[in-house]
This record gives sequence, structure tokens and C-alpha cells, in this order.
Amino acid sequence: MSLFIFNSTKCVREVSYRIPGERRAFMTRIEAGKQAEIYSGGTKDDHAAIVEQLKPYGIVAYSEIDHSRGFIGLVYQFDHEIKPAKMLNIYKKNDEVRNEESRESRKITAAATDEMLARAAQETDIPYQGMEVKLEEEDSLDADASVSETLQVNSPKRRGRPRKAK
Repeated sequence: MSLFIFNSTKCVREVSYRIPGERRAFMTRIEAGKQAEIYSGGTKDDHAAIVEQLKPYGIVAYSEIDHSRGFIGLVYQFDHEIKPAKMLNIYKKNDEVRNEESRESRKITAAATDEMLARAAQETDIPYQGMEVKLEEEDSLDADASVSETLQVNSPKRRGRPRKAK
């Protein structure tokens, strides 16, 4: 029996594990976008123990990929290598997930900045109409990367009298 693990991240992963009954720990280095056979001389129980050790770190079974919604770091499959087409799909899905997470992070940052500016304006009696953030990427060596986004923060209307400056 064999165990294959695919590294779907964009960095090198060093997978460390222990085999039941062995004194020493093992480590396999998996390059970004590659897969490796783990502990090739192992039994089904050895491989199942390795997978159980890696579950807290987010390893996902090949059969569960289509049901997974978030970022997928490591994927495992018993007995067969993971097909290149499926590896490419996982890689693309991870890019989409990370792009969406980045977009949400930018929205939260813009809203927090707007709130901070609105409070400062209210304390100093300076009129404040809200803000708009525009992001554009400059020329890059990576032709795939592109960001052109405008975020407009719609602040709720303030109630009551403005605070007096101290």
C-alpha cells in the first residue's frame, strides 16, 4: 500500500510524522505544487496513523476535495497518485479562496479606517463625508497578478450632537 500527499500551497512543506513502533521521527520534503509518496514501505495501518497525525494541520482526503470550501493545504490519497488535472483545479481554487479573503480583509480595513477618521473629525468639528479607497497594481513581473478595485465605505449617519473637543 502507498500514501501520496500533494502540497497545494505555494511554498515548500516539510511533512513530519512518526510510525507506530519506530523510535525516530520521519520527514518528507514536498515542493510547492508537487506530490510525494510517504513512507513507501509502510502498511495500511502505518499510513492511516500518518494521516491521523496530519489531520490537525488540515490535510484533506482526495475524495473530500469537492466538498471542501476553504483553502486546502495538503491532500492525501491511498494507492494512487493524484491526477495532474485535479492538482491544477485545487491550485486554482486556492487562488480564488485567497483572493476572496484578501478582498474581505481590504473591506474590513477600509471600514475601520473610515470609522477612525469619522471619530477624529467629529472630535475636532471637521466635516467628514466618508472615504473611498482605490487600489491599482503597478507593473509587475508576474503577468497573472492584477488588482484594480475601488472600495467605497458607506458610513451610517451619526445621531445626536457631535462631541465637544476637550
